[in-house]
Amino acid sequence: MNSYKKLLDDTSRLLSFHRSFGVDKYPITKELGAFLAESSENMNASRVQNKHKKSETASRQSTPLKLAGTIAEIRADLGDCIRCSLHKGRTSLIFGSGNEGAKLFIVGEWPNRFDDQAGEIFSGAEGEMLDNMLTHVLKLSRNEVYLSSLIKCRVPEDAHPEAQQISACAPFLLRQIAVVQPKIICAMGPIAAQTLLKTNKSLIKLRGRFHDVHGIPLMPTFHPSYLIKNPELKKAALHDLQMVRQQLAGMP
Repeated sequence: MNSYKKLLDDTSRLLSFHRSFGVDKYPITKELGAFLAESSENMNASRVQNKHKKSETASRQSTPLKLAGTIAEIRADLGDCIRCSLHKGRTSLIFGSGNEGAKLFIVGEWPNRFDDQAGEIFSGAEGEMLDNMLTHVLKLSRNEVYLSSLIKCRVPEDAHPEAQQISACAPFLLRQIAVVQPKIICAMGPIAAQTLLKTNKSLIKLRGRFHDVHGIPLMPTFHPSYLIKNPELKKAALHDLQMVRQQLAGMP
């Protein structure tokens, strides 16, 4: 890296020196032309290779999930989970609930302390916010959707889950989605959206449009807890949910 930087610095100084003498362009010799042509071919080959890699990734993402038993069987497989350290601080393991034939699958990020105490996802003020979203925007009740979360155990306050904790839980969420076979997934919160979409892009860049996850349209949006703290973003969340509502209305 240091030698590369030195080369750039030396080249920059040489160009400045030549410009001071009025040299503003260089003749293309046979050797320089061959070098530039080779560099261009290598660059194009690299772009094609990267394009193929992106296409392969998109293809894998579009592959339908294979049906994996029933919701009850998935819950039994999860058991009294101790696959990561989060089990040490939980009161309840929050698996998910709702209509197993729902058209809309809502994915949260992880249970909060109210969920942990109540044994149910989206409790307390977050639950009230979600219920308002469902009732007033999506025109649905909890009984008409399936609710789950990326991580099934409470994460300590003001903390973020570790990669191992996410990877331990994510397969169970994918199995839940495979069984429910929703028409649309709504991922609430950046970590839920990023994990399902296999991307590091921010939620701001992801939201507002549908993405494909194993052949299912996914809409990323803000988590109810974030909207409580940042009410100015409710309008953006409203837009996302209206798109979900419109898409659902056109589906059998």
